Amino acid sequence: FNFSGMEEGLFAALKPAVEVCDQQIKNVLESQCVLQTYIQGLSAELDKTPVTDIPGLKAYNAKLAITKKRLANVAATVDKINARLENIRSLVRKKGTLLPQQQQTSRCSAGGK
Repeated sequence: FNFSGMEEGLFAALKPAVEVCDQQIKNVLESQCVLQTYIQGLSAELDKTPVTDIPGLKAYNAKLAITKKRLANVAATVDKINARLENIRSLVRKKGTLLPQQQQTSRCSAGGK
């Protein structure tokens, strides 16, 4: 299959935006991995000390738990965006345009959320 003139124009217009979005997703995932690693290390240290022993630490520990949940939500959103982009890439490939297959951006291997 070949693109019609209008489809080619639309593809040409969207391709730079998709490439920018891909790069931004990669950047978010890298930042997320760094943050997740830091939070897990901090949580491990806090687990060694009972939170009731240090004034103010209980509130900080609760804030840390909320941050973990938000990080998990960001990961889920990024996964959805990645899936949508892959669907777009698949549709473009089916139309016959040579579009390189993007490596699936893997989530941080640092463990749980």
